[in-house]
Amino acid sequence: MSLTPEQAWQSVLVQLKMEMPKASFDTWVSDTWVLGFNNDVLRIGVRNSYAREWLESRLTSTINRLLIGILNLRVDVEFVVDQNNEEEIVDKTSLANEEQNEEQAEIRVVNRLQYDEIVTPSKVVAIPGYFSRLIPEIGVRNAWLYVGWRQAFWNASRGYKNGAYTQRVALKHVIRFSGLSRRTFFRAIEDEASWTALSGLVEREDTSPRWAQGKDHRSHRLPNRYTVHMTLRLSREDSTAIFEWLNERVQTGLSPLESLKLALQIKDLVGELLPPIGFNDPENTLHTYFQTVMDIAESLHGSLTPELQEAAEALHRKIISGFGTILITHYFLEKVIPRSGLTPAQAWLVALLRDRCYLNSQTGEMRDEVLVRGGYAELASWLGLSRPKTVWEWVRDPSGPGRAFIALLPRHEIDEFDALRLKIRLDEPVFMVGASDTNNQAQVALTSGEVDTIKKAALGTHSEAQVTPLDGENGTTDWREWHSLKHLTTGPNTTELITFTTETLAAAVLPSAWVLRRLLVQNHVHPKVTKELLSANASAQAFVSWVLFSCSPAGEGIDDPVAYAIASLREDKLLGAGGVFDRLATKLPADLMGLLESVPKDRFAALSKRTGDTDWDSAMGLYNPKIKTLQKILLGE
Repeated sequence: MSLTPEQAWQSVLVQLKMEMPKASFDTWVSDTWVLGFNNDVLRIGVRNSYAREWLESRLTSTINRLLIGILNLRVDVEFVVDQNNEEEIVDKTSLANEEQNEEQAEIRVVNRLQYDEIVTPSKVVAIPGYFSRLIPEIGVRNAWLYVGWRQAFWNASRGYKNGAYTQRVALKHVIRFSGLSRRTFFRAIEDEASWTALSGLVEREDTSPRWAQGKDHRSHRLPNRYTVHMTLRLSREDSTAIFEWLNERVQTGLSPLESLKLALQIKDLVGELLPPIGFNDPENTLHTYFQTVMDIAESLHGSLTPELQEAAEALHRKIISGFGTILITHYFLEKVIPRSGLTPAQAWLVALLRDRCYLNSQTGEMRDEVLVRGGYAELASWLGLSRPKTVWEWVRDPSGPGRAFIALLPRHEIDEFDALRLKIRLDEPVFMVGASDTNNQAQVALTSGEVDTIKKAALGTHSEAQVTPLDGENGTTDWREWHSLKHLTTGPNTTELITFTTETLAAAVLPSAWVLRRLLVQNHVHPKVTKELLSANASAQAFVSWVLFSCSPAGEGIDDPVAYAIASLREDKLLGAGGVFDRLATKLPADLMGLLESVPKDRFAALSKRTGDTDWDSAMGLYNPKIKTLQKILLGE
């Protein structure tokens, strides 16, 4: 190297000064210096960690390119905060100077609606919908803590080009977006159990005091350091289920990469790859907890190759993004939760029920009704509560704050006995702020056009809401209804997905006996083949027997059960698959449909649920992915 490291760096500074805005160069670059050069790495000293992060995120590639041109060899630059010259800046340097020479426009915003002026519905917190699967595990209070840390960091980093990975954030902003009171917030972060639950989401680093000299040449205590993970980790139950699913494929001879690619093809994650919310396998013996799919892949392979890393990241991304996005307005966090008196659990219940509603921006269609098939037990499982009656009390309490957001609707005839139909308020209650901003009343415009008044308690320690129920009921609590809740099964709800059918199998019109013509027509068999089988007086029971065989584990590898059954009937028009399949085929359609309704809907429910029919359980398996195909063949579209 013909130039000394100092001379090479001076040449870089001259070039950067010509290319960069003066304010940026003077703030971040001009006072850097060479610390050393070793192993083709040029170490550059900077004043503080902010300067290091700014330079690393914006100028690393540019400086590497300049050094190659100056020295005619590949040199990497490393920015280091010199311990002997470190100056921690207590008051964060503003980046506004960087924009001072750019062209600007002055924009004035006008809101035509008072609701838009007060609520500003465009300001929302966006959390991956998968987070709802973490809430029962980490707890509702800790879930709001994560929302606060995540959003406070996101807001603080918005003005930085290319993103900044370390920011100083005032705790008041974390509290603001957590929906918690200041007292509750600090009580939570002083609780070690909170940090244990939040591991992999928000982590507190060393809390021992750190001091640095500020611009006033006095010692100032530096803020505590926290790490916020923007990519969600897996829940413990999901981690176990994914590991077992992938490991099962590896044990059959597939490579970890092939197993990951197979998992990426799964359409319905819940049931096939992931357990329902609240599921707990008592036979689980896996003690190692993997926070990501990448960790699981590494444990199965021993190391992560680039191809394996790519596939594992793709599956992790598919899982995290596969549940949509939960949107929560800033107004709900800052105003609605504290002023309406919602507890952390009640606030999450409102947010999760709203997430299950539907707004079509193209047609204007609004679906504000939610069917909860598992009833109060399912709602409790969303929040990690072991007492379903707690949720029942929230929903039924005529004077509780939840009644301004949730209304109980009558069940439909086709609904399960435990099911709930709820009407959810999607707009926010508008709190009319007085001149002193101490007005404790909120005018709540209901979807029906009525008006609620929510009043805070005089002492401010508890919030008491006096509201008109959303559906206009008189609010009388029917305690007799609780009798049915006492007999609810509080195990996991296996129909967690929110796309509901309007008709059950039991409500469908079924024939009194199997009719071959009907079976062939509803499966779109060619008319010529249909005529051939009918003319030969082929047996409908034999057709059903062969279909059952094709959809059972014994028929593995049969891709088209109908074609297989027809081919078998052509060989012998009266002979079925034999044995248990012939016995099942003799059952009446209504009885067989009853079995189809009672089978476990996913592999997790199959661990604790049976149909009660020995022939069915032994022949068709406790969990059979082909059940949907069988239903379609026997019942039709």
